[in-house]
Amino acid sequence: MDEICEKVSAHIGRQIVMSPMRLGHRHMHGLLVRTDTVDYIVYESETSQFHRDHIALHELSHQLCGHRGQIGRDESTNALGRSAAIDSHSSDADEEEAELMASLLGMFISEPARPTRADATPDHKLLQVMRSFGLLEG
Repeated sequence: MDEICEKVSAHIGRQIVMSPMRLGHRHMHGLLVRTDTVDYIVYESETSQFHRDHIALHELSHQLCGHRGQIGRDESTNALGRSAAIDSHSSDADEEEAELMASLLGMFISEPARPTRADATPDHKLLQVMRSFGLLEG
């Protein structure tokens, strides 16, 4: 997750700080808070690693998609919330786009490495068994 945060940070030209917190809200799982100088990704700390990663990817997706969110009280802070509730802090379209992007990113970064050709010579007994089952020629 650190590597993707660094890449998104470089892409958008802003510092990103990951901030796990016990949010204590039944429907709020994460929040992107943008200040003049730093973007904070706040995410629920009391959930599985998989869920924390997905929340972070969702908030990073808001950044990649250029979603603006709500203006804060001092007009220099924007906030977008990842909420399972209907009263979401950003438009439904923004939430759907961020959710789709987070899912795609999650699949991309969790893909196991593509297999490469192994240079090791298989064990002789293994080769015999494979041949006896007709799984190898010769």
